[in-house]
Amino acid sequence: MIKVGIEQISDLRIMITIHLTPEDLLGVRFAYSPLVELSLSYRALRNAKIVYNYRRWEEAAQQALYDVELPYLDKLMVIHSYVPDFLTPTPLNPGLTIEDELARLMELPNEVIHHGIQQLIDHDGESDIAREFLVNTRSALEVVADELQTY
Repeated sequence: MIKVGIEQISDLRIMITIHLTPEDLLGVRFAYSPLVELSLSYRALRNAKIVYNYRRWEEAAQQALYDVELPYLDKLMVIHSYVPDFLTPTPLNPGLTIEDELARLMELPNEVIHHGIQQLIDHDGESDIAREFLVNTRSALEVVADELQTY
């Protein structure tokens, strides 16, 4: 468990101490995940409160996506809810491309996808798309990968 300590050094200075266990450090990654960035940027794009600091990006993205429908991403990236873990993978190493991560996504076992979708259902209720993931996992995953490529 990570513990944070704050100590007043002077009127203007404080010291923050973060206590980590070896297990905490095992979870630290210094790598970037294009799939996480892509997934969460789509979620942010759908939530005006998040993108207010990125108005120019939002306008350009909205214009680029005009008349583009991404129904699976819309259902998976619910604004104030859980995002399935398979769309926000822990980066394994630096230098991965979106193509690398989409290939890794397509190799995930059905059980991993089902677990993430069940978590989403528990948070937001069932939908046709969630059921599609549970019944036709591979084809649903292909649609999501295609939508992510389009986005």
